[in-house]
Amino acid sequence: MAAQHRLPGRPDRQAQAARQLRHDDRPSGLGRDPGRQTLNDLARLSGGTGSQGNPGLKPLKSKNIDFSLEYYYARSSYVAAGVFRKNISNYIGSTLENATPFNLHTPIGGAYYNEASTTGGCGSDITCIRDYILNRYNGQPGVTKTGESNGHALGTIVGQPGDPVANFQITVPANTQSNSLKGFELNVQHAFGNSGFGVAANYTKVKSGLKYDNMSFAQQYALVGLSDSANLVGFYEDAKFSVRVAYNWRDKFLAAVNDGNQLGRSAPIFTEPYSQVDVSLGYNFSERLSLQAEVINLGDSVLRQHGRTKEEVYAVTQTGRRYMLGLRYKF
Repeated sequence: MAAQHRLPGRPDRQAQAARQLRHDDRPSGLGRDPGRQTLNDLARLSGGTGSQGNPGLKPLKSKNIDFSLEYYYARSSYVAAGVFRKNISNYIGSTLENATPFNLHTPIGGAYYNEASTTGGCGSDITCIRDYILNRYNGQPGVTKTGESNGHALGTIVGQPGDPVANFQITVPANTQSNSLKGFELNVQHAFGNSGFGVAANYTKVKSGLKYDNMSFAQQYALVGLSDSANLVGFYEDAKFSVRVAYNWRDKFLAAVNDGNQLGRSAPIFTEPYSQVDVSLGYNFSERLSLQAEVINLGDSVLRQHGRTKEEVYAVTQTGRRYMLGLRYKF
């Protein structure tokens, strides 16, 4: 079922810009102010969803402290370590607000619906209720039957004055809380004398109080994209040739606090630990002309994302190997 509503084009010109919203309309935002409200497609039995800006948002602020030490024990060779802390305030998350925007009416629980449920003997059978209303009240206000398919009526049923007002869960950005982010990083690079061979590695460990609690279904304000990472690189370079093989690893991290479902519930998306190997080669024909070749994701690694558990697979992405070849000339 779809609800018929009237949406103002701008709040101060409601009468002139009113229009009907049917089941196949996608309402656009009102005006151009940052507090405008946009509703998603249809209001379901449990209501609808939408989003709204917040002109009162404060900018995210961060006070950072960093401390690092470096020691160069040989030419092109060094070790380094650092610690950092970021005190975050005015963190911007999303909140859900129940609202009845524009007093849009829904046929759910209205006169036609209740008659079909009781007199029509449909109870809570939505297909039965829809067939009853379309067949019995076709042509009446808000009811248009367009045909049949597989023994069931097709058409639209829109809300009328006197029907219940539809409830919407509106997602609104908000300054939610303050917290901190801290961690450390280690770096090392070693060149094997004048041979041209060398190795480099780094590791970063990071943590924050803005974590996602998998055991809670309440709204949460977690920091997305936060994870540990590491890289290991072997290289060779001389006046003509250069070769670089890199292993890149990233630990599990929260990719989104909501997977975009229409039920208004917090449903996270986690990206599982991922690693890949990249290889690059270079050759200098002269001081001006050089050749570069690169293979990205040599091992054809697969990226997986899941919900609250690993069994709740959200996406599996396999990009395959990527090859790049180029010539560079310096004028």
